[in-house]
Amino acid sequence: MRIMIVDDSISQRMKLKFQLNAAGYTSVSESSNGLELLKEYSVQKFDIVILDLIMPEMDGKTALQEILKKDEYATVIIHSSMGCEDEIEECLTMGACSYIQKPASEEQIFSALKKAEKNQRLPQ
Repeated sequence: MRIMIVDDSISQRMKLKFQLNAAGYTSVSESSNGLELLKEYSVQKFDIVILDLIMPEMDGKTALQEILKKDEYATVIIHSSMGCEDEIEECLTMGACSYIQKPASEEQIFSALKKAEKNQRLPQ
């Protein structure tokens, strides 16, 4: 399982990567904004992208749109402290598979990952 964490906060990325590694997810990459994610995604696809919404250079909503243009089957979990219901609903309508409010417990994170693994959209 290849996972990409996209968050401008290095401490958030480090914490999440540590939790994922401790749970046995060993192929975890990091990116600090949407532009970096798109560059990485053009080289290799990730099974799951964990995406923050508020970031410099390219925000999460724009990155989600661009990822889904490249790969309509991308599995994206929104992981943000932003609690605006309209923004979250829009991301879910666009194709994100779930939303986790920061700060999230390990249980919430792994629940979202398990859901994403089960519900990955595969090409027909």
